[in-house]
Formats: sequence, structure tokens, C-alpha cells
Amino acid sequence: MPYQTPFADLIFPDESGRPCTQTYRVILTDTPDRLAVIHLRHVNASDQSPASSSIVRDQILKAVVQIAINESDRVSG
Repeated sequence: MPYQTPFADLIFPDESGRPCTQTYRVILTDTPDRLAVIHLRHVNASDQSPASSSIVRDQILKAVVQIAINESDRVSG
């Protein structure tokens, strides 16, 4: 892998709106068609898992993309 971020904490709402936590990192592949992989670690068993809910997965992906956009704006602006 040519690049991976360290794991970072993420707070997101579950299906009922209750806050949950997870850690994630972004990995970029070293392939002709470069891919970004979001590696999720479900660290708190009492929080709803993204494996069990598409709503939770959507919330996590939205949060990770928003963090990336904010970071990009900070660096470029």
C-alpha cells in the first residue's frame, strides 16, 4: 500500500440517532486504477455495527467524506 492514514476516532449516529463511536483509516491502493479503501474497526460492542445497518454505513461514509473535504479545504485554503 503506498499510503494509509493512522486510525482516527469517528462519532456517528445510529438508526435511532444515538451517538456511536468507531475508528477508521483511509488506505490508497497501488494499482493502475487507484482506489481508496475505508478500513473500519468496530471497537465498542454496545454501538450499532455498520455491518448490520445500511443506514449506519451511510452515516459513517458521509462523516468520513466530510472530514476529508474539510481537511482538503484546510490544506488548500
